[in-house]
Amino acid sequence: MIDTTVQKQLREQLENLPAEQQHQVLEFARSLVKAKGSGVLGKDLLKFAGTIGAEDLIAIEKAIQEGCEKVNLDELTLVSRDDHFKEIENFPTLTW
Repeated sequence: MIDTTVQKQLREQLENLPAEQQHQVLEFARSLVKAKGSGVLGKDLLKFAGTIGAEDLIAIEKAIQEGCEKVNLDELTLVSRDDHFKEIENFPTLTW
């Protein structure tokens, strides 16, 4: 069901955008539709609580602290939004 107020406001905003940005809005809307209903509820993950050993948790924490929030500008690569979505779509799905 479409909220007519939102539809009207979207139309007004789209009319003020160049064609390229209109297409970006369309692709974003499509990505929202694809994402709808995907994923796992948190309560369904509770069965895995406590299954990672203490040594592994320490190793994970250390790796995060050593690797996160560091940016090497020499290795920085700009990726287009489309390439990013392709990467996400090709990401393997975990099954338990």
